[in-house]
Amino acid sequence: MSMTKTERVLILNDDILAGHRWIREHRSELQKEYQNRWIAVSDEEVVAAGDDPDEVDRLAQLKTGKTRYQIPLVFIEDSSCIYRLGID
Repeated sequence: MSMTKTERVLILNDDILAGHRWIREHRSELQKEYQNRWIAVSDEEVVAAGDDPDEVDRLAQLKTGKTRYQIPLVFIEDSSCIYRLGID
């Protein structure tokens, strides 16, 4: 099967799925330490964090030897923005 340049394929491999599962299970702890920052996760640990997603991705690849397609890169939002009640 040949693909055109405009077609894209999303591959959800075991590393990505496991990383997102770990992030979901540890979101409350991650929000305390990494609020409003990007994190990259590999083998159930944060391997890079920062404000620039490209730099976090680059550092994670250097540290792990994995490709960007094997490392979840997630923004840890400020939970007060999501769960805030009322308007000031």
